[in-house]
Amino acid sequence: MSKAIKPVDVPTEIYLSSLQMSKTFGRIMRLDPASYQGVSTQWFVRSAFLESNYDAAIELAEYERSEYGRLEVAMIGGWLNDLIEYVKNASWSGRRADLLLRMVGTQLIDRFRQLADIALEDLVAAIRSENYDWFERSQRQLREMHIASNDMGIRVIQDLMTAIGEEEGDEGVVAAMEISYNNIWRSRYGLWFDMTTLERLALSAEGMRSHYGGPGRRGDFEVIDLPDSYLLKFDPCGTGQILRRGDSDREATAYISIDSIGKVKDGASWNQETKGMSYYCTHCPILLEHFPMRDFGSVLRPVHFLLDEMIPCSWSIPKVAKLG
Repeated sequence: MSKAIKPVDVPTEIYLSSLQMSKTFGRIMRLDPASYQGVSTQWFVRSAFLESNYDAAIELAEYERSEYGRLEVAMIGGWLNDLIEYVKNASWSGRRADLLLRMVGTQLIDRFRQLADIALEDLVAAIRSENYDWFERSQRQLREMHIASNDMGIRVIQDLMTAIGEEEGDEGVVAAMEISYNNIWRSRYGLWFDMTTLERLALSAEGMRSHYGGPGRRGDFEVIDLPDSYLLKFDPCGTGQILRRGDSDREATAYISIDSIGKVKDGASWNQETKGMSYYCTHCPILLEHFPMRDFGSVLRPVHFLLDEMIPCSWSIPKVAKLG
């Protein structure tokens, strides 16, 4: 189970004003100050609960569920299913591919979603009861359901990308990624240049909080305010680093050893000339640098990737919208 970590106390004025309507996206986002964007939404919920601001705690808990729900739609409902279809339709996959993959793409994900919704209902009931022990248990349950869905999706994506890479080479991985980029991310990234600086940071932070990285797997990471950018530092990130490093909070070893994990065979512009980058991790430079530079003439979030999985990875969020 998760190791005990020191709670983060979020000031009243921060959590009460954090949820705001984004004009760019037409939905509620956490638009709290930059210094709090790397603080897990679970700490916001806990702080509101402990100060008996129960309505705010419920609103923030519901936001946490929707925060992960948006990632789930993009990553599992979108990207993972695109990869499943790509593999099923590949000449090399064999006639059993549909049978072997259909449960992952539909039934299992739907069940995770149902269980997370039940966990949210229990958390809301616990908040209304004002019972701290029940609140702690139900908040952990919601977090664990999100983590289980997240980690399973990432592992299947890594395996599918490895199969593509082994059969079609590195360029096959890029071709498969371009399908999801066009289906999911391209239109969203087109809004990047109309966003405020805080919206660019908030959108980036929202996604990474939802992967539940950081100490205790609550979704925390460091945001460093630099003169020309915000540096988001993940230790570990809740995706590629958990995949490669393992989850020490749960005494779980890496899903695949570093020696055997599917990885880039040759350095190229789309993988930062980094031979040995795991196939899963390539999605960061592909989606945030390679395709945006081609389509918009700018990278979106420069990615600072390191092959050593024990060293924190990071993103930069420029304070100006467009980079050459």
